[in-house]
Amino acid sequence: MEGSGFPEVATAVAAGVSVLLACGKVLSPQYLIWLVPLVPLVGVRVPGCALLLLLAACVVSPLYDPRHFYALTHMGAAEIWLLLARDAVVVALAVTLLRVVASSPPLPVSSAEPLGASAAGQHVGT
Repeated sequence: MEGSGFPEVATAVAAGVSVLLACGKVLSPQYLIWLVPLVPLVGVRVPGCALLLLLAACVVSPLYDPRHFYALTHMGAAEIWLLLARDAVVVALAVTLLRVVASSPPLPVSSAEPLGASAAGQHVGT
């Protein structure tokens, strides 16, 4: 898939999902599963720290996870700090992936015929 633009697109998708999770109103622990296939999929384009950040977020999440609503509304200081640490790790992951996307050269524009041009009887350049 070299030269296909796949690594760049995969990196952009992983960055977008991580930003969505980091900036969303709710970050439920199971949402981190969305990043599990994406971050390794980007391969060598992402520094090893991105995998470590994802692993850290996945490890910290179950440590504070309340099993009942009462526990959620009466979290102690330790749980609050774990929650803050998890959120900070997800923000760091988003920043790491965005930096990779920002430093990537733009994808080349295809010279293929626009969609629907041949169906309408129009050809590029005529």
